[in-house]
Amino acid sequence: MNGSLVELAVEGLAFGGAGVAHGPGGVTVFVRGGYPGDVALARFGRRKKRWAEADAARILTPSPQRREPVCPLARVCGGCPWMGFDYAAQLEWKRRIVRELFARVGKLDVEPEAVAGGAQTGYRARVRMRVTGDEKGAQLAFRRAASNALVPVRSCPVATDAVNAAIGQVNGYLASRPGFAAGVEEIELEASGHAGRVVITPRGGGPSRGEMEAMLAACAALRGAAVKGKNKPVTYGGPYLETSIGEGVALRHGPGAFTQVNPEQNLVLIRRALEMARPAPGTTALDLYCGIGNFSFPLALAGMAVTGVDSSKAAVEDAVYNRGRLGMSLADFSTEDAARAAARYAARGLGFDAVMLDPPRGGAAELIGDAAKLARERIVYISCDPPALARDAAALARLGFTPVRLALVDMFPHTAHIESVLLMERR
Repeated sequence: MNGSLVELAVEGLAFGGAGVAHGPGGVTVFVRGGYPGDVALARFGRRKKRWAEADAARILTPSPQRREPVCPLARVCGGCPWMGFDYAAQLEWKRRIVRELFARVGKLDVEPEAVAGGAQTGYRARVRMRVTGDEKGAQLAFRRAASNALVPVRSCPVATDAVNAAIGQVNGYLASRPGFAAGVEEIELEASGHAGRVVITPRGGGPSRGEMEAMLAACAALRGAAVKGKNKPVTYGGPYLETSIGEGVALRHGPGAFTQVNPEQNLVLIRRALEMARPAPGTTALDLYCGIGNFSFPLALAGMAVTGVDSSKAAVEDAVYNRGRLGMSLADFSTEDAARAAARYAARGLGFDAVMLDPPRGGAAELIGDAAKLARERIVYISCDPPALARDAAALARLGFTPVRLALVDMFPHTAHIESVLLMERR
């Protein structure tokens, strides 16, 4: 059946973004480019016993929820596969997908809240791009959908104005530098307010100091730059940006520290996490994978004594700097692997009113047992990967915790990604 064309009615959406249909023999088919309600002529690719993959080669009958994408590159760029799908429908399908994953992966009956939606364009404060070039010059690009091929980009509708200003100016700089692409694996452009920063992942030796200084001089939208190194990045200009955590408070972060790409939705995420943690004077929290203190500082500002732990030295350095700048005596930070720290605290018999978990995409399976020992009352788990969250929630349920609330925040409109905040309380 590989390569053959089959007419399929798309019934739903799957985690990862593909449409879901049923093909010959009832096999489940994941249709890239298909939306619920479409009837598509699909070209089959990889096939297993119970499922197959296909591409929507032609839409025979479009879904009533199809929309004209606001980006002219939407059909070739891999960044926003749902841009042609009604936004309210996107949010509802994300809720359904998370509910199904909790039932299938975690064997938990949890009803997620309606997804908190946000701005559909101009929301990304950070983009990761490639560089393509020929004998005439180089240009910024995104990956083509389901391919390693590159799509040259002049601007991106989902990026903020400040990021698009940086894209335009960096493209202008690269136009006369045909050799630049050979020394660069990836370019990350980030902005807060009107201040921009470029972070380069080099290939081989990477750009020289002179090259980076010339780029900063030519691009007024860039305040600082960094080139990733073996141990720590080499920085130029003003490499620090700020991210708001609400109430007029902003945190400094350098090029080696993680921040959410959607600043407005990050504030929603913080509010949901605080509602679940219920901070109050005299209460305590352990914030594992704390980063620069995105949740630690809001908790401390509400009167909670917070212990933050993260393996990233750069992130903890920023957190400690922010602690001093804010005069925040209730927050304390250390650089340590989260699992080792949790095991050490549990061995000492320590306890916290709330344990916050915000792990990388793979989840926190390695420390779930210790987190359950450390949490006197509740665990608040922030996740960008619903399957990992469902798996870890099931493990916590076996250790005496009950899922109480599952809030969803749409950090990435027009994509299948979803940010979740789960409250689990001790039974």
